[in-house]
Amino acid sequence: MLMRLVEVLLAIGGCVAGLVSAGYWLKASVVPIDPIWSKQGGVEPGVHSLSQDGWISGMLEAALESARLNKIAARWTAATVVLAAISALVGTFSG
Repeated sequence: MLMRLVEVLLAIGGCVAGLVSAGYWLKASVVPIDPIWSKQGGVEPGVHSLSQDGWISGMLEAALESARLNKIAARWTAATVVLAAISALVGTFSG
């Protein structure tokens, strides 16, 4: 009986961890690109190269934030796999 409870709790934990990882991957996929001049409260420069530099800077910052969120999501996914595997093993050996 106790082993079945442990199995169920591990499965629930795996499900929760999977949903958390999916949430982080969703956040990573929708990181907005905000040009640097917009963040500083300014307006888009009239010089094309300065405008492009602002957009490139914004894209780099968005990519870094997306990578950070992906790293968190990957760790939660690893936790999901571990919890699911342990749950399956407990179920197998509990009878």
